[in-house]
Amino acid sequence: MLAKDLTSILLPKLSFFTWYQIWNIPSFQFLRDISQADENWDLDSDTLGSTFNKYLEQKSGTQWLVTFPEVNIYTEKSSKLEQIMGEKYYLPHLENVLYPRYSGFANCIGGLYKTTFKVLYDISIIYYHKDQSGNIVFQGPSLLAAFGLCESDITAVIYIRSKLLNRIPLRRDRMEKWLERRWVKKDKQIKIMKEQALKRIAQ
Repeated sequence: MLAKDLTSILLPKLSFFTWYQIWNIPSFQFLRDISQADENWDLDSDTLGSTFNKYLEQKSGTQWLVTFPEVNIYTEKSSKLEQIMGEKYYLPHLENVLYPRYSGFANCIGGLYKTTFKVLYDISIIYYHKDQSGNIVFQGPSLLAAFGLCESDITAVIYIRSKLLNRIPLRRDRMEKWLERRWVKKDKQIKIMKEQALKRIAQ
């Protein structure tokens, strides 16, 4: 019955790109481009629309577009630095996430607002494992573990919330406030996820 039901479901189109497919020895030009890159650079709405035009015009199948408002990788050091800056500029106190960047997110939502993209999925992920002393460590997999080059016993917990795209405010100041509130909730949600993980392990 399950197999029969699955045949009637329109499955999304997925493309998988592994590190083995994209890995290459960095060239001089690549290193030069990296040194000149601006991490605050983003696509404007018009360029975004033309870039993903071939996906937006497709009539069948499901397409996924992933955006990361939290540009930098979370570390305790970066979190502490942002907390100091947050106190200076009266921003919300966040412990489990970094403060979001608005420009790329705003352009993405604005460029895709009246397209086939209808739903925004907000995904929160925590990773944890036991260290040699048996203590729980909340930390993502290493590069070697991601490559599968070393043994690792890491648990991932995923929490997903959905939001209709047309329910997200388009006006810049309101969208920024909405994303900030969403990030405060995400910070609290990750705290709950960690507490629940510790309870499960203690049982």
